[in-house]
Amino acid sequence: MMKAFAKQYFDILTNDLKGLNLTRILDFDSFYQKQILDSYLPYDESIEFQNAIQNAKYRVDIGFGGGFPLLVLAKHLPDIYFYGLEARGKKAEAVKLIAQKLEIDNVSPMHQRLEMVLWDQPTCLTFKAVGTVNEFLQKVYATAPIKVFFYKGPQFFDLEWDNISKLKNWKIIENREIVIEGIDKRYLIGLSSEGNVPRGTKNLVNFSQLIAY
Repeated sequence: MMKAFAKQYFDILTNDLKGLNLTRILDFDSFYQKQILDSYLPYDESIEFQNAIQNAKYRVDIGFGGGFPLLVLAKHLPDIYFYGLEARGKKAEAVKLIAQKLEIDNVSPMHQRLEMVLWDQPTCLTFKAVGTVNEFLQKVYATAPIKVFFYKGPQFFDLEWDNISKLKNWKIIENREIVIEGIDKRYLIGLSSEGNVPRGTKNLVNFSQLIAY
């Protein structure tokens, strides 16, 4: 089922929406490994990730770009509703169109910046975007329990681990290597907020209000 879904997805990105450059991968086998398998295998292999998604009030993918892992997780878990935040409006609109073409109706991609949102309900956030864990966590404002899962590449431990292990207000709950044949090492890193996560005063929109509009 996922192979057929991947083929349809790949065709949309490389033909219908080719001009938007939503993927740099132009070989289908590589696309399937690096974008499809890499998006849903972490869920299949991590009990912590499964529990976080199953028990959260909201599940939100941040910086989904061409729809990864947002649309793949939504396809893989059709009984669970997913939201996505993307800072680039053209990409958010494109992924809405892709979701329609792929007939995925348990997902809402939105044009919104992470640092403008207050997480006011228990939420599971996912990040497959380029950037460091510290950079993203500094943009998380929360008054409710938050669990955050990062998809990271082979240089993660060399470049980031020391800083992450010293973070305040966050507890590491997952550290798992995800093995996908034919590609570099991948890691799933999970963190849980310890109480509120204040980041100063800003004019923020509560996520529960944002999705009610």
